[in-house]
Amino acid sequence: MRTHYTTRSLNLSAFAGLPLFVLLLLLPACKKFVDVKNSRTELPETIVFEREQSAISATVALYAKMNDATFNIFCGGTSVFAGLWSDELVNTTTNATYDPFLKNQLLSNNSTINSRFWSRAYPIIYQANAIVEGLQRSKTVSDSVRNQLTGEAKLVRAFTYLNLVNLFGEVPLALTTDYRINSTLPRTSVYNVYQQIEDDLREAAQLLPPVIINGSGRPNKWVAKALLASVYLYEKKYMQAESEASEVIGCGLYALTSNPNNVFTVNSREIIWQIMPVGTAQLNSPEGNIFIPSSASSRPTFVLSNQLLSAFENGDLRKSSWTKTVFINNVSYTYPYKYKLRTNASVAEANVVLRLAEQYLIRAEARAYTNKVTGNNSAESDLNVIRSRAGLPNTTAIALTEMVDAIVNERQTELFTEWGHRWFDLKRLDRVNTVLGVNKAPGWDAADLVWPIPISEMNLNVFLTQNPGY
Repeated sequence: MRTHYTTRSLNLSAFAGLPLFVLLLLLPACKKFVDVKNSRTELPETIVFEREQSAISATVALYAKMNDATFNIFCGGTSVFAGLWSDELVNTTTNATYDPFLKNQLLSNNSTINSRFWSRAYPIIYQANAIVEGLQRSKTVSDSVRNQLTGEAKLVRAFTYLNLVNLFGEVPLALTTDYRINSTLPRTSVYNVYQQIEDDLREAAQLLPPVIINGSGRPNKWVAKALLASVYLYEKKYMQAESEASEVIGCGLYALTSNPNNVFTVNSREIIWQIMPVGTAQLNSPEGNIFIPSSASSRPTFVLSNQLLSAFENGDLRKSSWTKTVFINNVSYTYPYKYKLRTNASVAEANVVLRLAEQYLIRAEARAYTNKVTGNNSAESDLNVIRSRAGLPNTTAIALTEMVDAIVNERQTELFTEWGHRWFDLKRLDRVNTVLGVNKAPGWDAADLVWPIPISEMNLNVFLTQNPGY
């Protein structure tokens, strides 16, 4: 049974009564993060953190800013652009924005990687840092509220860095609001960025309550642990990944949804964390708005690649439930259909970040690599949970290499077009060049393992260096 937590929490759709200083946080940042001055975007701590309700409003505003513009790093952009960059998606018409990603031909002056990713991520990090600092200084916020909001801010910071480090490699690690420090930060090693992500998530897991908050619209302890399980998997810390995933699976708050068509509805018990839509009339999920054509006679902007479609086994319910084919001028187009609504007057679908199926797949892989390949409480048993929901028979994999391949294939068909999972999986498993060297030939190059650092950011900060090959 799911326990819900509402004390001192705000409904994410209730922004009409927010104070002016909080509403200002929802506006797009008008200056680069490395050039932020205290007088421009620093949270007015003496006002925000002298009352608990204001501190809560500032934290809620953080999620609103993450989800306030479709196609940014937090709002469908990672799913789309990482899907094009790997072997999941194809844009159906020539397009100056999408073609460089589909063809793996990014340049350092590409406006998309700056405006939709880098310059969207760092203001979120800045605001998370401001919340942490403001709460540390506050003498009026109760310990319970301070703990919850600090945990939420550190989790958001960790989540942001997890995406940045997987897209760009080494990135500046900003942990303060002091612009004098931030404006000259060099890039930090991938190892050290991951250590900070770990630290933030472990602390968040200690600080956050173990209950549902606003219908999974705000992170709780299990969100931190689910993210930590993913981080440990990326770092090949398999025992820790298994432990964290097991705690999430066993906490009792979440369960796989039996019907794949209902997985992405706002009340799905499978959802661990979702970012609710705000500020945009009728928009539910960004992916639904992006992938579903505007009318029955409209060609989809993006379709699933032949490589992905061929990865589904016969009878896989995910293919019939999570993809849709339309015929335009006698040409078939198959697009992602996990989300069923392009727009809707009420919120029926939201921006799903984490769900329980991924935790089973994380634990399956972790168990495989710790010699728990078959039998009870093994990679085999976890993988079969996911296959069963998809209407598929149990896996026939027995040996370690077979089992890992089976899990990777299952991740491809379970998590496609969600948050760049396919791209990140190929990278962490050192399969990028082998797979994309074939699937994306002749455009693929080994330097394409990371995106370029935006040249505009390098012009602002002379301590930034470029990735090789750009």
